[in-house]
Amino acid sequence: MPVMGNKVNLSAQHPPRHYDDLAEEVPLAIVINGMVLSVMMVSPFDFDDFITGHFLTEGIVKSVVEIKDIQIEPMPPGFEARVTVTGRREREIKQRRYSLVSAGCGLCNKTAMDQAFPPNEAQTDKRPLAECDVSQLRSLFEANQTYNQKAGAMHAAMFVCAASNTVLCSEDIGRHNALDKVIGKALRAGFHPGKGYLAVTSRCGVELVQKASVCGFTTLYCLSSPTTMAVDLAHQTGLNLVYVPRNNQLIMYDAKENYAE
Repeated sequence: MPVMGNKVNLSAQHPPRHYDDLAEEVPLAIVINGMVLSVMMVSPFDFDDFITGHFLTEGIVKSVVEIKDIQIEPMPPGFEARVTVTGRREREIKQRRYSLVSAGCGLCNKTAMDQAFPPNEAQTDKRPLAECDVSQLRSLFEANQTYNQKAGAMHAAMFVCAASNTVLCSEDIGRHNALDKVIGKALRAGFHPGKGYLAVTSRCGVELVQKASVCGFTTLYCLSSPTTMAVDLAHQTGLNLVYVPRNNQLIMYDAKENYAE
């Protein structure tokens, strides 16, 4: 017969977490010049940065100036982003196919394989490496992740420009959203992609390499190891992809020979 131990009051040892301490996510409906583009699940802040970065990394616009206006309106249970782009971009958007989605995955709203993986021009020259003090990278993230300090469960992405001593950090429940946000923040502020580096706390999937490459960034540091497909695309596009493990012994994936098949 099993021996019954003393009863333990778990609620006393581990009081319930306050609802306000949990990470938020909301649906964001994106409307361009009156046309519904998609619905994304995002953290409800830095909407303008997200829209700008997402439009640039997805090729919806080619430059920040092609976005003429962004209006964010409440639409329970989330928000609607009413975006105005130039007439030329509107005509091109009408020719492209998009699907209405309810997930924030960076590839879930692609309707065809050629949209998910557009052809990339092979780069014969490697982009210049933007150097980083990797011994301070994790502490730099911790110091700038204000939402994660409160709620946890948040991904973060940073743009760091050593020349101007600038650190821009964005957070979101989605790793690709966080990267979109910080890319939008950096380019809206007028920073040149080649004047700094990007860094992410998350696993580095192929979609993060796509986003960094298409916007002209030279270097992406990740605190979690990349996938083989991410490494292949980084090699193809000339992006410096650097994994920073906890021992700070850098692993730079600049060619297929740098990882085991």
